[in-house]
Amino acid sequence: MSAICLIRKFSMKSPSRFHRSLLFSTFSKESPPDLARNASIRRPYSSSISGQSFVSPSIWRFTQPNWISEKTRSISVFSLRDFSTSIETNATDKSFERIQVQSGLIVEKIHRNEEVTLDESVSKIDVKEIEKSGDEIVETISDGKVREESEAEKEAWRILENAVVRYCGSPVGTVAANDPGDKLPLNYDQVFIRDFVPSALAFLLKGDGDIVRNFLLHTLQLQSWEKTVDCYSPGQGLMPASFKVRTVALDENTTEEVLDPDFGESAIGRVAPVDSGLWWIILLRAYGKITGDFSLQERIDVQTGIKLIMNLCLADGFDMFPTLLVTDGSCMIDRRMGIHGHPLEIQSLFYSALRCSREMLSVNDRSKDLTEEYSTDATNKFNIYPEQIPPWLMDWIPEQGGYLLGNLQPAHMDFRFFSLGNFWSIVSSLGTPKQNEAILNLVEAKWDDIIGNMPLKICYPALEYDDWRIITGSDPKNTPWSYHNSGSWPTLLWQFTLACMKMGRPELAEKALALAEKRLMADRWPEYYDTRSGKFIGKQSRLYQTWTVAGFLTSKLLLANPEMASLLFWEEDYELLDICACGLRKSDRKKCSRVAAKTQILVR
Repeated sequence: MSAICLIRKFSMKSPSRFHRSLLFSTFSKESPPDLARNASIRRPYSSSISGQSFVSPSIWRFTQPNWISEKTRSISVFSLRDFSTSIETNATDKSFERIQVQSGLIVEKIHRNEEVTLDESVSKIDVKEIEKSGDEIVETISDGKVREESEAEKEAWRILENAVVRYCGSPVGTVAANDPGDKLPLNYDQVFIRDFVPSALAFLLKGDGDIVRNFLLHTLQLQSWEKTVDCYSPGQGLMPASFKVRTVALDENTTEEVLDPDFGESAIGRVAPVDSGLWWIILLRAYGKITGDFSLQERIDVQTGIKLIMNLCLADGFDMFPTLLVTDGSCMIDRRMGIHGHPLEIQSLFYSALRCSREMLSVNDRSKDLTEEYSTDATNKFNIYPEQIPPWLMDWIPEQGGYLLGNLQPAHMDFRFFSLGNFWSIVSSLGTPKQNEAILNLVEAKWDDIIGNMPLKICYPALEYDDWRIITGSDPKNTPWSYHNSGSWPTLLWQFTLACMKMGRPELAEKALALAEKRLMADRWPEYYDTRSGKFIGKQSRLYQTWTVAGFLTSKLLLANPEMASLLFWEEDYELLDICACGLRKSDRKKCSRVAAKTQILVR
């Protein structure tokens, strides 16, 4: 088995550099891994794997939103238990609308009452109004023909718009679920940072950046800015898991809306949300890429927020791993499933956040300190041996496929396949192109196991029998093939779609999306599905789950607008691949060159 090690300081914006170390192992049935000689580490879980031309234009037409004021605000330290205050807003001139022809060339402003005229280069496009709501018009054109929205899409947009939460009159997010028949919503009536990401992308791809900008700024106000020395308060830089708009009485006649953040106090097991800050950074980059408004990233308070998150993630701790150490239940799988330590989901998001931060952070004396470096002299650092490989794996894994393993801990590897971590590793180019191809090959070869009747399995296989009892604590919600224990989650569609489009295999995403579209509307947009094949609605699944709806819509919009999808993933970083390729060679690391790195790039 060969291992690839990524260790490097890399720059934020350009010169200054972040760094994370990661190892990637490959093996096949023919050549089982020599785990005693090489080990693999990967974020959330350790990773191991076997085995412009012209784009069809799209036209977006939308009313310019009331952007939040760009006035520089002083950054104040506040108590974590204080509620947020409102952000000052200024209304902009609404007499103009923006038209973008996404051929990469045409951007023009027109008066609202004028007729839209297009450049001759796109005059042959058949423009047809699809949907009109008040002053807002959205027109989507692909290959010169109008793509008619399906009934499922139309209902999904209605549900998503009804899920919007307003604060002081402005949209700031979407609730987790909005089932009118649910009399006990628990915390599903809150706005979750993680859950809002697919909603935000759907709005951005439709041309509505207002709600996303508001969300980013208001959640930034909720970020913990106080240093703490105990385990009862959020650490400096931590983002809340969710927030809720509450109305409080100032006196007998006056009330005020406030945002009440939840830093894990309401979560199962009271676990702090490790992934919230990482998703916030990723969404901040996506907002700038899609809207072209990079001024938000450059604000002093936003720059400070990024640095606080990075400082929190890069802080020294009682651990020798050069990756983010987390507790069980601190990510999308927010109940006990044995994914503490360095699970792949968190490490892949962490890698993406590092790359985002490198793009967005301005370089100064403070940001230059956000770097690390680690030694790689040891061979079998984590006491891993071939006997740990479970028998089911050698029969299950295909000849040409593979995946990043779920986790690596001392003397233990988690061999489960985790969808989010693997797909996001593709999106962020955490793996090499050959490795990314192998992950999609695995999904295609094991379609019935990972996709089944409803995309997509959150992990595979399920913990059963004594493993379920011991590892999950006999969790009645995480019974085998249900919920986090290998249940099927439709929201993962958008990440699978983005991964497929990055690797030039959109047909896989289209096939999975068509499968989901047949059932989601009829099943009332459930949170998750049960059974080995994802045949039945989850036994405790919430209906009209917002991120199920948003994941479906975002997948549709990404497939219809590949030029927009390309803004959301990362291409290979040759500097990182240079370091990565060193692990493939027995020679001295200092002799490795960028030429060796490029040999790992798959030429298409």
